[in-house]
Amino acid sequence: VLIVDPQSANARLISELMRNIARSQVWTAPNTAKALQVARAVDPHVVFVEMAGPGLDGGDFSRQLRRSDLACRQAPVIMVTSRTCSSAFSRCSARARMVLWSRFIGSPFVREFR
Repeated sequence: VLIVDPQSANARLISELMRNIARSQVWTAPNTAKALQVARAVDPHVVFVEMAGPGLDGGDFSRQLRRSDLACRQAPVIMVTSRTCSSAFSRCSARARMVLWSRFIGSPFVREFR
């Protein structure tokens, strides 16, 4: 699992959840350049990416990943965003289809036990 988020607290939260839920190895990167470097080195099976932040545009990262020669270019990319109001989310959903995001997760989020 690769988590791309410039906010270390958010990256840690998703990392902990993934380690506990999926028993996965987790790598983090704070920006697009580092994320692509890590993706090349570890070939993640799933990628979580923040929509925007310092040094990061989630859409740009996703496009670069999908257009790359990396083995993980077809891995699911899950967009994490706090922009979940209906109009912003609708715009994001249209953009997501263009760059092939697999899912959206609105944040802040909590782990639910069932």
